[in-house]
Amino acid sequence: MATISFVSHSRLGRYKTLAAEYYQPHFMCAEQMVEKLGKHCFPLKACTKSAYPITYGVLKPRQVDTSTFRLARIQNAEAVFVFGDDLPPISAVQFEEYRRSEVRLGDIIIAIGGNIGPLGIISDSASCRLNINRHLARISPEERVVDGYYLVAYLASPVSRALLDREVRGAVQAGINIADLKLHPVFLPDPETQRVIGDLVRAGERALKNSRLAHSSAKQLLEEEIGVNRLMFRRSRGYTVLSSDLASSRRSDAEYYNPATREVIRRITAKQHTRVRDSFDVTSGFPWNSAKFLPDNSGEPVVRIRNIKPDHIIPDELTSIDPSYANSIGAAKAQKGDVVVGMDGIKYFYASLLEGTAYVNQRVCHLSRRASGTISPEYAAFMINSSIGQAQLMRDMTVATTVGHITNRDVSRLVIPTVSRAFHDKVTGLIRESIDGKEEAKRLLTQANVRIEQIIKEAEQP
Repeated sequence: MATISFVSHSRLGRYKTLAAEYYQPHFMCAEQMVEKLGKHCFPLKACTKSAYPITYGVLKPRQVDTSTFRLARIQNAEAVFVFGDDLPPISAVQFEEYRRSEVRLGDIIIAIGGNIGPLGIISDSASCRLNINRHLARISPEERVVDGYYLVAYLASPVSRALLDREVRGAVQAGINIADLKLHPVFLPDPETQRVIGDLVRAGERALKNSRLAHSSAKQLLEEEIGVNRLMFRRSRGYTVLSSDLASSRRSDAEYYNPATREVIRRITAKQHTRVRDSFDVTSGFPWNSAKFLPDNSGEPVVRIRNIKPDHIIPDELTSIDPSYANSIGAAKAQKGDVVVGMDGIKYFYASLLEGTAYVNQRVCHLSRRASGTISPEYAAFMINSSIGQAQLMRDMTVATTVGHITNRDVSRLVIPTVSRAFHDKVTGLIRESIDGKEEAKRLLTQANVRIEQIIKEAEQP
């Protein structure tokens, strides 16, 4: 169905553009909202430090193995926070070449190319100097004008996102011009209101840092107890295998016999250990008809392989399927506390802890804990995602063309070190603390976003 709308000549925008997309109703609504805010709105460039103007980043970053210079990227942001430990290193030469786009603590980075709009605030630099890639812009908030944490919440708000999307230019490689970004309207309430909203974002940042600390502590405990470090996972240039090993395993690919992986298994089997199958029922998901997935996520949530990451899964964030179709199939649902493992990949086969009820798609392994199980789902997921678990699954992987595959059998026989009940319980507690911290951060950021929308509506009133 075609929709026709009329726009007066006076509202043709800065470019006097006749492109219909520019005048979509939600864009016009956002523009009218900003107009009502009047004197409370300022261009983004007025909210930034004059010494560090808004700019884009490194054109073609060249990554290196190690460096004290790192590249801040949106895909490394967690919620809206960017941590230096997560960023890839770049060369000192290239950093100096593009020193003008260096980012510092408290700076905001926003995607102006590719997927427009995602943003983050630099929360920690890991004692490194940071730069950005060409698809990002740096915004250095001027503290005397705006609370930087308020600004990141505002830029993530629906009205701001709509106005940013409206300014996208280009056909082959669309993006936002720096000149347009500088003129992006920012609603500035009184300093106290900014502080209150900024404090919600800061509280979310603290919750996320505590979450990361808990997870890091669990990894450190594992390293101390098992004594397996990254050096053990370096590939050997060559090694010898007995023909009897080939016959028993029925595998002739060299990777399967990697001495590092065999040493890992030797070490963990020398300690108290178990296997996944001893505590969990291991099954596969159902091959759902992709045509039955709903665009508005109004149906039954389904875990797909794209959803699996070394973390947890909230069903509300999953794509969903037609409920009547799902009921007609009669497939079993995964429950809260179950673990799902992706069985397709080439570099990793991660596990996620399910924080609610959902169906499971094909090529996803479903672990349901038995009543007699001796290890917790949190512990199992953590161990599968650890270098110990990944080394075993990568060994078992078979490659068909370009994608690697593992099976339910590979997951079920995975060796899990338990060390002791005290160790198991400590790790379980830390992983649960990490998950809860992430959810708390998400809740606080949602509060900040809701408050932004409230104050905009309040300011609109005559």
